[in-house]
Amino acid sequence: METFGITDLGTWIQDQEGQIFRLLTYKKVWTPYEMDKKYSDESQFEEGGYYKFVYITNAIEVPEGTLLELSEVMQEDDGSWTDEHIKHYRLLSDIRLEKLDIDNGYEEEED
Repeated sequence: METFGITDLGTWIQDQEGQIFRLLTYKKVWTPYEMDKKYSDESQFEEGGYYKFVYITNAIEVPEGTLLELSEVMQEDDGSWTDEHIKHYRLLSDIRLEKLDIDNGYEEEED
């Protein structure tokens, strides 16, 4: 049986080196219509909920929390990833990160 331990954020980030994540940034500003829930299909994320593909390059403790430095990547037709040389700096509390095996070259196991 596999066991899991609690680790600190710095160790976790080091363990994720080179791993691709899908990034969504939560909206901070809501229109009056959104606040009244007149448009319940509005995304709670910026840019309509479209993912950016990133890898984590650094984390910095700031008074507001943990600031992540993220490098944006683009997937090529052959499945490889190319660094877009675009850096994003986001508070960890302002984003949602998802890590999918398929983005990181792991094949899904068939039953």
